Amino acid sequence: MQMRAAAAGDSQTKASPCAGAEERCAAAAGFRDLRAEAADPERAGHVLDHALLAEYARDRRASLVIPAVLIPIAALCAATWVPLVPLLLWAIPALLLHAWLAAVCGRTLDLSRAEQELGRRKFVLVASEVFYGIGWASFLILLALNAPASGDALLVAVTLLTVAVGAVGSAGLPAAGYAACAPIALAAVTLLCMRQDPLSLGLAALCLIATLACLAHAKRLHDLMQAFLKRDVDNHKLTVELESARAKVGRAVRTAEEANLAKSRFLATMNHELRTPLNAILGFSEVMKDELLGPLPNRTYRDYAADIHQSGGHLLSLINEILELSGFEAGSYQLREEPVQLAKLAEECMNFVRSRAESREQTLSLATETDLPPLLADARGTRQVVLNLLSNAIKFAPPGGQIDIQVGWTAGGGQYVSIRDNGPGIPAEEMPNLLSAFGQGEAGIRKAEQGSGMGLAIVEAITRLHGGTFELRSAVDQGTEAIVCFPRARVMEPRMVSPVVAEPTEAGGTVVRLRSAG
Repeated sequence: MQMRAAAAGDSQTKASPCAGAEERCAAAAGFRDLRAEAADPERAGHVLDHALLAEYARDRRASLVIPAVLIPIAALCAATWVPLVPLLLWAIPALLLHAWLAAVCGRTLDLSRAEQELGRRKFVLVASEVFYGIGWASFLILLALNAPASGDALLVAVTLLTVAVGAVGSAGLPAAGYAACAPIALAAVTLLCMRQDPLSLGLAALCLIATLACLAHAKRLHDLMQAFLKRDVDNHKLTVELESARAKVGRAVRTAEEANLAKSRFLATMNHELRTPLNAILGFSEVMKDELLGPLPNRTYRDYAADIHQSGGHLLSLINEILELSGFEAGSYQLREEPVQLAKLAEECMNFVRSRAESREQTLSLATETDLPPLLADARGTRQVVLNLLSNAIKFAPPGGQIDIQVGWTAGGGQYVSIRDNGPGIPAEEMPNLLSAFGQGEAGIRKAEQGSGMGLAIVEAITRLHGGTFELRSAVDQGTEAIVCFPRARVMEPRMVSPVVAEPTEAGGTVVRLRSAG
């Protein structure tokens, strides 16, 4: 049936086996309009009623072909017992009645969805079905009055066929099915019971049971149509809501990305405007605190100048980190590739932070493989990666702690630098926050000095620009290890060596998935 096909969402809705291509297209278009209009909660019930009525009209008009063909066949069979004139007086009005019912069904398909017209049309259809039933009941009466007991076979056959066609064809409007079947079944059962022989009584029971079964089946079809329609309308509403929400999220994401890109581009172009005044402040404050132009009469002024110089230096360092991170995000950072000895660079960075580590009584150790060829990398960026990781290790390692630096080969023929401390460690739930810009772990903040929270984000961005991977391994109370791996393509003299550290892959559960700098 067309409703089952339409309710399943088939765009090629089949109105009926006898309907033409134009009617099928109209049915499909009407069903799409139905879904859109039924999305309104206030009109959903009325629109579904109209859809069921239209479905009844299509199915009923198609099913009328069977009883229309049955009329001459039944008349021909009954001509054995019934005179010709009464048969013609029955057959001609019956054919006209079927044509009338088909016309009413056709007009129903063109009916507007106004509630008043819908109610009137239901009344007209039910009344037409009553006349349909009376027409076939009159044939049964005509047959029973003129035919002997042998004519009961024709009576039962006509009853079962017309009841089945009337009930199933009227599934979209159960009241119409009851109106069509009741006169036929009532006439057949009454006429058979009047014979009072066991066979006729059995046939009467058969007709009654068959009628009830057909009506029950029609009711199940009606409920199924209604459920399919409601489900399809609900799915359509969910689809519309999902598409609307997806569009809103898409617009919000695009707006956020555009705002973030505008921010990054703005900061990246503010390099000179931000650094120049700070450099002037640092220069003048350094001249004052060192008394290069002569002694200051008041020692407090010199202390103030020292504080200004120290605070300005910290602010300049913070601005530099912000500008660098913004440059990475805006895609304006360009690698200046040159040969870089990773082991030598790690040693230089260790010496650079040694005084700070010694002030905390921390021990620094460096282990490198011999004869490591140089990397084709950005020397300044690589140095910043190592310094940021060393600064984090010194900051979070406890006083008297141990910081180990290792440089060597990866399993894939690249090179790595690993920095491990015995600090408090990082809980797994805080790891994503640490890898975002300005992200800091709560446990680390309680146990160590504050920071800008951009160090690891910068490490991540620089490593990504080199085509490498950055992995952070940590466990609470067991310390943290940061590993930066450079790919084999960056090694200027690649060779096969025994692996020391397995190079992380995208499938690894602890590998940091780097954001694009562009």
